[in-house]
Amino acid sequence: IEWVNQDIYVYVSNAELEFLQRIDLAGKVETVLDKAVFGGVAVSSDGQYIAYTKANDGRLGEELYIMNVEKRESRRIHTKPTFSVARIQWAPDNQMLAFNILPRLHGGTAMIQVVNVETEEVLYSFRGIYPVWSPDGKYLAFLDIPDFGDGFSLKLYSIHSGQINVIVSQGVDLVKAVRKP
Repeated sequence: IEWVNQDIYVYVSNAELEFLQRIDLAGKVETVLDKAVFGGVAVSSDGQYIAYTKANDGRLGEELYIMNVEKRESRRIHTKPTFSVARIQWAPDNQMLAFNILPRLHGGTAMIQVVNVETEEVLYSFRGIYPVWSPDGKYLAFLDIPDFGDGFSLKLYSIHSGQINVIVSQGVDLVKAVRKP
């Protein structure tokens, strides 16, 4: 459920991910994405944009797109031929996207990348999974697999300094990271 301009919209899809629809409280249904198999979807906090992944024409990997919801215009902002994109997260100011790059072939390392939405430039890239923005957009909390030990470690990446601080060194068994209300 997303709050958009004082209205509530619910975004829904079918199990095959062939379409994405936006439904308001009056029951008005708008198809936002149609006839396209897509993966992850994230709606910007202002509701103007949707970031989504789409398989790249039968090859391994996925491409990341941003759509202007009102204009129904999409543009590709990221592609890696042998990787999947997952866990798309908009920065609170809607200027950056953080997401996981997951290898589709054995032997790769899961990475987090942060992309400037306007310039499409990859700003940051580091090892980790499940990125979650701080409410002020200054930090990304994420999980990392320690070189030795059990469970995940919880880390914090500073967007401004580029430093990564370890919060919990190992044993974290988080399935989902959430923002505090």
